Amino acid sequence: MKFSWKVFLSIISLTMLTFSVGGYFLIQSSFQSSLRQTAEMSYQENNIFRATLGASIAVSPPDSGSPKNTVKKLAGSISLSSPGKERKFRICDSSFRELFSDLSFRVPDQVMKALDEKHTGYSILKQDGRYYLQSACRFTVDEEVFYLENVRDITPIYELKENQMKLYQKISIILVVTLGIAVFCLSRWLTQPLRILSRAVRNFAAGDLKIRSEVVSEDEIGSLAGDFNTMAEQLEQKICELEDSALRQEMFMGSFAHELKTPMTSIIGYADTLRSRGLSEEQRFQAANYIFEEGKRLEALSLKLMDLIVLDKQKISMRPVPAAELSERVIHLTEPLLKASGIQLETSFEEGIIWGEPDLLQSLCVNLLDNARKAVDADGLIRFEGRSDENGYTLVIKDNGRGMLREDMNRITEAFYMADKSRARKEGGAGLGLSLCRRIVELHGGTMEFESRLEIGTAVTVQLRKERSDEI
Repeated sequence: MKFSWKVFLSIISLTMLTFSVGGYFLIQSSFQSSLRQTAEMSYQENNIFRATLGASIAVSPPDSGSPKNTVKKLAGSISLSSPGKERKFRICDSSFRELFSDLSFRVPDQVMKALDEKHTGYSILKQDGRYYLQSACRFTVDEEVFYLENVRDITPIYELKENQMKLYQKISIILVVTLGIAVFCLSRWLTQPLRILSRAVRNFAAGDLKIRSEVVSEDEIGSLAGDFNTMAEQLEQKICELEDSALRQEMFMGSFAHELKTPMTSIIGYADTLRSRGLSEEQRFQAANYIFEEGKRLEALSLKLMDLIVLDKQKISMRPVPAAELSERVIHLTEPLLKASGIQLETSFEEGIIWGEPDLLQSLCVNLLDNARKAVDADGLIRFEGRSDENGYTLVIKDNGRGMLREDMNRITEAFYMADKSRARKEGGAGLGLSLCRRIVELHGGTMEFESRLEIGTAVTVQLRKERSDEI
């Protein structure tokens, strides 16, 4: 059952139950009040008749007859009813034998038989489709007990009750119809945001990740719709990240297979030549040298892949590293290769402390300088700078090489991506250096930015934070 129908039926049922019970008790209370008033009036008539009868006996001449004859004789001459109304009462002796009655029908004696000396009583009886209130009292004449009983027609009270019940039923029907329409519209209005949210959820589940629920209120349902939109945005972002990650992994595997296949093909080819053909000493040296160079490239590829895997799994311990010490180690490792390539290296380091892992920081700088070397021709220039500031320590590596296109700058930190593949392979590159650098900077909680212009050069700025309270 839909929620709107649950709301509709619940409100209708609760309202009708409350209205029915309340209406019944209201009508019943009014009826009982009228009945009590009529009973009081009947008791008053009873008392009046008894007093009148006593007065008539007191002023009547002495009679040698019994009290029963006296009471029977005087009862017929007393008028208790108002003019134009029928008098309905009767008198019985102590044995409940009727002495006088102006009733047109017989009534039971249960009320008189149930009376004691000081009480009165009444009962309701139904005769020929009409209702009567039968009240009785006890009195004595010359120490002889008599019972006085009068009967009032209370049919109008029952007719009023019946008319009220009929009117109540009509009002109930009108109320149910009116309330039903109002509650149906209200339930539809209240559940409209839920239907909107339900459609959005179904569409989202069907694959429409852009769908969002309309927030039409500020109540709990509106909060739920807002929470769904937040969840949908985060899920869309996560799914896009997963899709992008899957695509990068696919490209990674393709690039890895290609980078592995190219040197292996050359190695197998030259090895087969050495094995199956007779070559001169110089030709054998060239073939062996080519096998050696491709083997070294495969070794560098495997080592950098291992570094990436280790960085993703091991726990890194940070400590203060003097900037001067780091620069000396990096220059000592890279300067010979740069001189052999005819490239000038200029350094400028400010005093300061870098918070990090020394070997990883060295690997970061060496890879960035090596990447700059591959982009610079002979007689080129590379600047290696370090600046201390309030936010931490900044490393800057600039070159006057060929530069890069903007679209290349967005992908240069991806594994196996190379802006100039032929030159990178010639220099022994595998497209993993900058990917490794990016991961090292992330582990240190820093940032790495690139600026580049074609035929002018590239600048890499690495911002490393100050000391961190946690260890990665």
